[in-house]
Amino acid sequence: MPLTNKVGFIASGLAALALVASPAMPTSIADYVGSKNAYGQGTARVDYHAITENGKTKIRDGQYKLAITEMTPFQSDVENKNASFFNTLGFAYRKTGDYDKAMALFEKSRQLGPNLWASYDNMAFIQVKRKQYSEALSNYKKAQELNPSPDYAKKVSIWIERLEKLIKN
Repeated sequence: MPLTNKVGFIASGLAALALVASPAMPTSIADYVGSKNAYGQGTARVDYHAITENGKTKIRDGQYKLAITEMTPFQSDVENKNASFFNTLGFAYRKTGDYDKAMALFEKSRQLGPNLWASYDNMAFIQVKRKQYSEALSNYKKAQELNPSPDYAKKVSIWIERLEKLIKN
């Protein structure tokens, strides 16, 4: 189902955002950020969940740089406490090979949502690439603890076993 059907609004070409209590259809980011709603009340509130879901869609489509471009303006917003947002943006940076930015975003995600297993998994992936095996092992174990699903457990147990052997030797 397209994002527009899920959240009940038309996404602008720049970002998928939602206005709180406004029936007006947005046409640009300015319609969402720092403007009054259709009733002339207060400022519009940004929907970080919608932005995150839009970013995930871009990533699934292989549009990593577009996800980064659309999500980055909301990265420094002090109101943004959405751990999944930072994990998703970090994943887009990871896919472009910018591991330093990705790690900083995964760390922010982990601080905001210490039970979000994907942040630990993503950090471990980069730590393996950087040959930081002890740190990767610790993060994979934490991810496994937080996500006990059989499919994930099967995948991550292979990495844990490999890392334990590497560290031992």
